[in-house]
Amino acid sequence: MEEIKLNKVKVATANEVCLLFDLDEEATPLLQENQTPAQFLQILMEHEHLADAAHFLAFALPEREAVWLACLVAHSVVDESTSETENKAITQAEQWVYKPTDELRRTLMDIAESAGLDTPAGFAAASAFWSGDVIAHADLPPVPPPAGITGKMVWGTMVLAAYHKTPELANDRYRTYISQGIDIANGGDGKNL
Repeated sequence: MEEIKLNKVKVATANEVCLLFDLDEEATPLLQENQTPAQFLQILMEHEHLADAAHFLAFALPEREAVWLACLVAHSVVDESTSETENKAITQAEQWVYKPTDELRRTLMDIAESAGLDTPAGFAAASAFWSGDVIAHADLPPVPPPAGITGKMVWGTMVLAAYHKTPELANDRYRTYISQGIDIANGGDGKNL
């Protein structure tokens, strides 16, 4: 396996990322002190801990890049049964990634709820909403989002999409999401994999 690089991931150690979520107990022994995020992701991949690798990546990526990954993931399961509202959620979340205005971000929770928080599209839109510095309405005192919430939403997008209609494809889908995330973490757009 080629050495993994994660150039846009700014934390120094994998431990810093893993403080934001509960690592699966089978993967926990693979986490060593002073491992870089890229080293830990490499080990997870080598040991076929694909869900853990995807989970880790959802929290390791910078928020805007993580939201972009959520958009790609949600888009990967769009089919003829995808509602117009779900398509709108993905499109609006993508627009936020291209131009991350606070005004658009604040509309994304309503869009996410309309699409359904039981859909990859709804979770992708919610991940953009939660990525802001302040989640309270503009006319209220500032309230910061909970730590790691964007990663949780991106991970939720991955899980919902991985098991969408054909759960037997989950591991293949996780591989794709991980490849896309690695590409995004190195300045790519994650589309041409």
